[in-house]
Amino acid sequence: MVSIDSDLDDEQIRLIFSNWEKFKTNKEIIDMIYGLSKVLSAAAWGGLTSAVKIGNRAARKNYTFCDANGNYQYINGQMRSATRDIPYGLATIGLAGCEVIAVYNSMITLGNPQPFNEVADYFEDNGMFASGFFGTHVNALPEYFTDRGYSVTEVRLISGESCIKFDKAFAKGTTAIFSFYTGDGLNVHTVSISHADDGRIIVYNDNNYSTEGVLYDSIEDMIQKNGYIPIVLYVM
Repeated sequence: MVSIDSDLDDEQIRLIFSNWEKFKTNKEIIDMIYGLSKVLSAAAWGGLTSAVKIGNRAARKNYTFCDANGNYQYINGQMRSATRDIPYGLATIGLAGCEVIAVYNSMITLGNPQPFNEVADYFEDNGMFASGFFGTHVNALPEYFTDRGYSVTEVRLISGESCIKFDKAFAKGTTAIFSFYTGDGLNVHTVSISHADDGRIIVYNDNNYSTEGVLYDSIEDMIQKNGYIPIVLYVM
């Protein structure tokens, strides 16, 4: 989960952005933030020695998340001890690794699991937000899948549209990555979703301390129960 501290209340934030609804769903604004974050990340990495990346990657190799038979396991609860202190950019997976975890989990659902350290390596080079302090920008996620031959459907709500739109899109896919504002200030979280056998959905890494995938009736149900504000859904 990405946490952005702010002393502003929601009303002040609305005034700053002039149109809160447009800010939440406007792709052009999010794209602009992504572009800026790439510049900032590049600048920050440019001021570091390559030893930082080398050190991060050496440390991450110790984390495989496989069972005794070598099968990759889903990751849940990024602030639990198993993942909390894994380095990522200038931060840690516990503080800012939800997007990396979501991609890793979705690859398991797709039947093409990848070593966690290699997924983190990829995004450390492609899409970190402010050198990892704010995680990975959601616009960087689809390319990981398209680079590996998967078709990605991007779904965003236009003002007034129902969240049912997400479920209709997900019905046509195997897995999805969903990013949203949690409703706690400007906090953003990203999760991996798969279909449960009984028609419900399974959300992996639902929260910082979850120990297993969490079941919801639908994506709409997940949003309504938790008061989330959708940013984007990527369906694979």
